[in-house]
Amino acid sequence: MVQHMHHKEMLRVIKYVLDTRTQGLKIAPNNKTIGTPWSITCFTDSDYANDPVIRKSITGYVIYVHGVPVVWKSRAR
Repeated sequence: MVQHMHHKEMLRVIKYVLDTRTQGLKIAPNNKTIGTPWSITCFTDSDYANDPVIRKSITGYVIYVHGVPVVWKSRAR
């Protein structure tokens, strides 16, 4: 039973990858960035249990390369 579920999930992931192979983030230099070093910017923020109801800490970050977000994450603990 468990192997069947894992196999079914694997097929779902493969289908997703094949169906979205033309989608993605495109990073290309514009006229202002040609010949300049790569620009990497990171923003982060956190909130340590300020909500009196749920009392969960929330943190997150985003990393940009030449103004294009390439990595991001948000998490509540």
